[in-house]
Order: sequence, then C-alpha cells, then structure tokens
Amino acid sequence: LSVISNCKVGVASFHEEDSSLAAIKKILHNISVGSASFFSLSRLSREHDILSQLVPAMFLSTYKITTLCLSRFGKDHTEKVLTYVKALETSTPMEYATILGEYRILSCLLRGGFDLTKKGKFKKSSEASCPNLILEDGTLTSSRRQMISVKVLKNFFQKN
Repeated sequence: LSVISNCKVGVASFHEEDSSLAAIKKILHNISVGSASFFSLSRLSREHDILSQLVPAMFLSTYKITTLCLSRFGKDHTEKVLTYVKALETSTPMEYATILGEYRILSCLLRGGFDLTKKGKFKKSSEASCPNLILEDGTLTSSRRQMISVKVLKNFFQKN
C-alpha cells in the first residue's frame, strides 16, 4: 500500500513539473511574439511563482533573439547579445523580454511587481571567455550590470 501511494505521489509531482514546464514555455513564447495582452495583472498575480523562477537558457529562442535584435538594434548589438545569451545557463522571463526589446511586456512585468534586478546565471565555462563580465558566483560585475541596466532603461523610456 505504501508503494502505491509513493508511486501516486511520484506521478503527481511529475505531472506538476510537466505542467510547470509547459507554462514556462508558453510564457517565453508569448514574450517572443510580443503578446503584451497575455501578461494581464490577473495572470501575473496567478503565475507569479512561475514568472519569478530561473528558466534554462536553452528555452530562449536564439532565432527570435537574432531577428528582433538585428531589426531593432543592428548587427553589433545582436552579436553582443548572442554572446551574452550563449554564456547564460539560466535566465528569467523579464531578462528574456529585455534581451528581445519587448518593452510593452517589460512594463507589464514591472506593473506586476517583478524584480528588474533578478538575472540568470552564467555557465562556468563562460567565465574564461568573459572574465570582465562575470564574478565568481556567476553574476555580472556591478559596473557591467549597471551599464546594461542604464541602456535597457534608456531604451525603455524612449519607447514609451
């Protein structure tokens, strides 16, 4: 009897994890297509935990990043962003929206109370290729983070 109940718990947690993964993919998809209406305050409230967690960087669409960044910001910026994304191990939905330049979605997330400073972690192997960007704990150096934040906020307020 205890084996059956353990199996049921295992299956339930597997389905919860599977539905959470599907929710994350749906969120990232709506960010990549620029669907600001998807991020209503009621949805942000309901899915706050999912939207706040770190997601594997492999779920980020490099195709979408390339096409949107190239059309909005130019080739140089696109190459820098792709280098940055390839060095990431995890990211946040807000960081993904920032990378894509989806400022309408960023404003929805900010209104929903999400932390603009929460960032993904870098892969350990990328430390050697980006030593001036990354600290030992995998975060950006404060001066580099501040420079990126200034650029993002400058673009955000110019668009709105």
